[in-house]
Amino acid sequence: MFETFKYLTMGVLVATFFLSASVVKAEDILDQKQCRSVVKDTYEAIDDNPALGGKSEKILLAIMVLAEQRCDEKQFKNAKDLLDLARGMAASE
Repeated sequence: MFETFKYLTMGVLVATFFLSASVVKAEDILDQKQCRSVVKDTYEAIDDNPALGGKSEKILLAIMVLAEQRCDEKQFKNAKDLLDLARGMAASE
């Protein structure tokens, strides 16, 4: 019984940690100026990775266009998610 309680408690703590972390990440971009700055930084990170090309680059650029649109629409959480995805793709190539 104690083992079950211990694992249940640990699971709740881990879930709480990830939920609170996601809330903080959603608040990272607060306005259009900051959003545009993050877009610019992400484009620079992509440019710094010459290994990108072909289909991956087309997908990555499409993600960046969507991120810019989300900035214009003031959907900053969605823009941040797309920019995180783009940075991850650029880093993994």
